[in-house]
Amino acid sequence: MTLPLPDTQLLLDHLLVFVTALGINLMIAGDAVRSYIPRALNPLGWMIRGVAWVERKLNRAKRSPRARFVRGALMAFGLLAMGILCGWGLSQATRIARGMHEYGWIAEALLVSLFIPVRQVNDALTEVVEDYTRVSLAELRAALGMAYPHDTKHLDSHTLFRAGIELSVQTISERLVGLALWYIALGFPGLCAVVVLGAVNAQIGYADERFRDFGDTVRRLHFLAQIVPSLISSLVLAVAAFLAPGSAPLAGVQALFLFIRAPLQLPYAVMAGATSVSLLGPKTMGDTVVAQDWVGTDTVKATATHLRIALGVFRIAAALCLCALIYIATVAK
Repeated sequence: MTLPLPDTQLLLDHLLVFVTALGINLMIAGDAVRSYIPRALNPLGWMIRGVAWVERKLNRAKRSPRARFVRGALMAFGLLAMGILCGWGLSQATRIARGMHEYGWIAEALLVSLFIPVRQVNDALTEVVEDYTRVSLAELRAALGMAYPHDTKHLDSHTLFRAGIELSVQTISERLVGLALWYIALGFPGLCAVVVLGAVNAQIGYADERFRDFGDTVRRLHFLAQIVPSLISSLVLAVAAFLAPGSAPLAGVQALFLFIRAPLQLPYAVMAGATSVSLLGPKTMGDTVVAQDWVGTDTVKATATHLRIALGVFRIAAALCLCALIYIATVAK
């Protein structure tokens, strides 16, 4: 008995579409796209708010750990199924578009580009870095909030800059490398599934007392989906750290060995070493504080200088990813 091999032509087709989508995102996304797609219409925003509402209803402290685990598992698999179903619908729609016109694949690339937030994150972080001396803290929070998945109203200046650094890491690891791998392998169903898992994990995937049982399933699914992208993005960020001005690349490389047993923390460890700032740590989620371990041993009081270094690493890492994808597509073709 032999295992079925993947359709190499389909994989190459997905690769070329993703490269085009990333190019579209880098060239015309940002403020241009946001002006046509209001944030209020962002389906991810709806889902994040919906997950927070459902979590408050299902994850009550009075329930037993088993009951909270079962409810969290049902929610995780339900949302995952919805993501796969939406992805299947998009794949069928783009297949029809391809059949109607020889350039129908461009419509697919445009759709994929909407899932890639690289330009949006770059614009938000650039605005924070360039305007921090001229505008109020509230305006900086609003600028970061255009790309940050959580509420920014409670962030002080140090936490805001640290959140920006963490956002740059998450974007490279989950929303660039992760999306590329899953879209190339499985098309729209894989892309939508990993986007849903990332959004849900960002809300309930913590190991503190409140989310330990309820978020257990989504933590495991997210780990399986992101372990390979995390390892790849860690290497990309380590290389980018050597090229970014002001960074500490050797500390970033050292982090690869220190956090090898926690693969999903590896990209954050590399960036923490490169910027000399400890990342992750406790987070405010609504009216509660979620406990997390710190990644790194340096200061937790991030400044605009630290964010500027991270932004340089982020830009170079994104460029390296684009160049690698173009090279692979050229060789494979």
